[in-house]
Amino acid sequence: MSNLSEFVVLEPSNVFFRCVEDSNEAIMLTEKTGKLVYVNPTWCRVYGYSKEEAIGSTPALLHSGKQTREFYNAMWEQIRNPKIGFWKGELVNRTRDGKFVDVYLTITPYRNATGEIDGYMGLAVDISERKQMESRLLHEDRLSAVGLLASGLAHEIGTPMSVIRGRAEFLRMKSTDNPQVESGLTVIIQQIDRMTRLINSLLRLSRQGGEVSARRKISLEPIIAEVVELMAVSLKRAHIEMTVSPAPQTSFFGDEQLVHQVFLNLLLNAIQAIGEAQEQGRLTGHRIEISSRLVNAYVEVCIEDSGCGISPENLGKLFKPFFTTKDVGKGTGLGLAMVAKIVDEMSGEIDVQSKVNEGTRFTLRFRAAPPSPTDTKSDD
Repeated sequence: MSNLSEFVVLEPSNVFFRCVEDSNEAIMLTEKTGKLVYVNPTWCRVYGYSKEEAIGSTPALLHSGKQTREFYNAMWEQIRNPKIGFWKGELVNRTRDGKFVDVYLTITPYRNATGEIDGYMGLAVDISERKQMESRLLHEDRLSAVGLLASGLAHEIGTPMSVIRGRAEFLRMKSTDNPQVESGLTVIIQQIDRMTRLINSLLRLSRQGGEVSARRKISLEPIIAEVVELMAVSLKRAHIEMTVSPAPQTSFFGDEQLVHQVFLNLLLNAIQAIGEAQEQGRLTGHRIEISSRLVNAYVEVCIEDSGCGISPENLGKLFKPFFTTKDVGKGTGLGLAMVAKIVDEMSGEIDVQSKVNEGTRFTLRFRAAPPSPTDTKSDD
């Protein structure tokens, strides 16, 4: 390997060296043993390591945990196979600061003057943008399928369900002298309403842009107060301490009814997460905190709970339709997908942080409405 070292250090004007050094793709060279002897500037920029940190270590410092040991064993079997002699494919590497990078990697051996392998060259093309686009297209395809399903359900069962509900309402009015029958009919009506809400949620999820609800200047405080009041019984029953500290007279642009739905959904999720924590043995000290503040041109709202938390592998799936960590019958997997859809429609942002057995925090950001000289405690 002395020849390579001399080439890299002493021949910076060599045209082949300049091609590698100035390449816009990440390139690394290793000894036969796997020790890094060279990385180009793009490699350092993509992965965040300096040349001094990289040289002398091995490519294992880029391992993300997304590939198994069997994956790497198969890779090197192919490279060392005389009939193949190289490997190319997609994998995920990890940068110095812990971020994941999707790359299309090619590994080929390089040889000395006698034809013996001296080491290996890896050339990585960053395909993160392409993978994100593929993910978006796949998501849109799924939503289109959801839309077809919802439209079919709305057409095929919407009218019959309306008839059933109407008859159930009529019979309930006639059965006031029989509490058991009246109670049973009430359950039927509630379940019909639940199915109707489910179909409406599917229809809303499948909508593609251009159908944003009318937005106006709305106040945060009364919406949160109403949602908390609606959930007061559930909070008391679960022995949850509720803390609300919204920034005073905070206004932003949105649809009041939809924002109400967002907060109600997130609060229900928080209560259920605490319920799971209680089932796991954490019976006391549970809390939910709702706070807000003005950050630059945005209203930032945080809803934090002390529930069971969400595992790292599930965090990235939370807002996908039909994904749920709840037991069968306890969730449809549409609630958080609806939340994300509504927030996006209002040009807002949502992110989530969570630790298993510690709790979860959802942070929402909406564009703040500027104060006006005529502002009072009302929205108008």
